[in-house]
Amino acid sequence: MEYIVEKTQKVKKLSDEEKQSIAKKIVQDYQTYDRGRQSQLDKANKLINEIYFKNTVKKSTEKSKAWKSTAKMCKIFMYSQILKAFIWKNTYANTNSMFDVSGENLEADNNSNKQKTMLVDCMEKMEYSKTLDKIIDKSLLYGDLISFTTWKKKTEEYRRPITFFETLKNFSKLPQILAAKAKGENFFIDERVIYDNPYTYAVDPANFVFDSTQFNDFDSCPKIYKTWKTPDYIKSNKYFEISKEIADDLDNLVKAGSSEADISNQNAQNLKDDVINGTTIEMLEHWGDLTLDDGTVLKNWYAVVVAGKYLVRFEKNPFIVNPFTYGNYIEDLDNHRGISPLYSVFDLSNTQEDMLRRTMDLQALTENPPVFAGKGFFEQEGDIELYPGKVIEYDNSLYAKVPIEQMKFSVDVFKDDLAYLDDLMSEISGIFPNMAGASESDRTTATEITTKVEGQLTRLKMILDIIIIPAIN
Repeated sequence: MEYIVEKTQKVKKLSDEEKQSIAKKIVQDYQTYDRGRQSQLDKANKLINEIYFKNTVKKSTEKSKAWKSTAKMCKIFMYSQILKAFIWKNTYANTNSMFDVSGENLEADNNSNKQKTMLVDCMEKMEYSKTLDKIIDKSLLYGDLISFTTWKKKTEEYRRPITFFETLKNFSKLPQILAAKAKGENFFIDERVIYDNPYTYAVDPANFVFDSTQFNDFDSCPKIYKTWKTPDYIKSNKYFEISKEIADDLDNLVKAGSSEADISNQNAQNLKDDVINGTTIEMLEHWGDLTLDDGTVLKNWYAVVVAGKYLVRFEKNPFIVNPFTYGNYIEDLDNHRGISPLYSVFDLSNTQEDMLRRTMDLQALTENPPVFAGKGFFEQEGDIELYPGKVIEYDNSLYAKVPIEQMKFSVDVFKDDLAYLDDLMSEISGIFPNMAGASESDRTTATEITTKVEGQLTRLKMILDIIIIPAIN
């Protein structure tokens, strides 16, 4: 591993100590950047627990409270599905309508249409809509829209019959043909390229960090992306420098850590301090400018650290340009990370949920109300626990004319509040249950949307532009 000193143009090779120092610095930088956006992770975890039904209300073990409702409204889940459906319908349901092109003159306009056709064809081959599904799912949790674009070549094996003409046509495959004939087979295994084009991957915002102090120059600012790879992937990567000692240590780490792994919980927060996850190992990829301990700044650099201590790749960015695209719905001015629009109604949805449970409790009390009977009601201290069918004692001398009386409750006490909170949450978030609506026109462009809710078009167009620009870039 080496780099060129700009002032002297001399090549400097890294010593083992320098490799360890750089690996340690990248790990520390990741931890520093990750702590700086902790508020984003806290908000996202609240949404994750709601959307994926992890927040459950447990029934009380006390007999006097076990009857109370534990119902969940799942409003945050509903809003996330509605907003995703709206985004899908108005952006990437039809790849051809995601963007428009035009030229300065007739010739340029004709060429631009051809370029668009080629780009749309490439997007459809890479199944870009599926990638956007993943990006949108993550963005509704973290508020960030992040993707990584690279070149991908994919091959597949298939059987080919062994014939005289096939042998002449595939003379380069003669060793495979002869090996197959020696086994008595009438076919041989060949390989063909099924995809050789640019490819875009969805990036998990939970594992992507950057130096927020250099955010205004995003291409150059240090960015670190964490993924989990198997030892076989790391050892077989032809671009990595892996010694036998490192390879053996990686195998031993997985053997020692796999027995203690909790594969049932893959939340990024639970794995933030781990370098082993089941049978996989942490891999940190550094992109952008890298500052060494002696103050040397390596521009547009790429470095890879595995297991939190081994520097296995160290070179100039092989893609030349920044491969990440980044956007967010609402930018936190403190750390420049995104905030999901769903978080704006998180507290209100919990409040409405609490009112619903109280309403159901009142309904249960109304269906089987507690009754006044006997002596001792007014002699008890503190609150009286109520549940359907409870018998409450009281002094007969106070209610001589009514020996037994059922208690009465109003089940409509929160009716208006529940309806009001529905409207309030829609107004705050801009997400209405019927916002997908019916089409207003048969043909739409990248900047046109369809909705039944009047007065929200401008606001919703802004959200679509936030999504389309990073996606097309």
